Amino acid sequence: MGADIHHDDDSSSSSTPQEEEAISVCLRLRPPNKLETSRRGRSCISIDEKKIIVDSPLEGEFEFEYDEIFDEGASQASLHNSITMPLTSRLVSGYNVALLAYGQSTSGKTYTLMGEGDYLNLSPPPKPPQKQK
Repeated sequence: MGADIHHDDDSSSSSTPQEEEAISVCLRLRPPNKLETSRRGRSCISIDEKKIIVDSPLEGEFEFEYDEIFDEGASQASLHNSITMPLTSRLVSGYNVALLAYGQSTSGKTYTLMGEGDYLNLSPPPKPPQKQK
């Protein structure tokens, strides 16, 4: 199972982690906030395929692996098409699904799940399977 790194220019369509595994863990990196931007610090996170590398000046490097990574430029549509739509399709096909957002307070969980504006009209909902007569 390979992870894809997504950003606004990414229009590739490959199988999603949800189609291959019972549980998948995806990561969305948020852009720096105003305070972080005003301090002109450098990011301590780099992306290497399906891993992020955190470089701490005091603690050294740490690597974390994910099924799918969305960088700071990833759009709501990118997350919706890659994660939400496949889960919704499985749900209407009769499977149990769950979508969780986990993170520190004010880290963007609500925005990731809810977005802003017209996010609900990104694509039509999948149709439920039709029973054969």
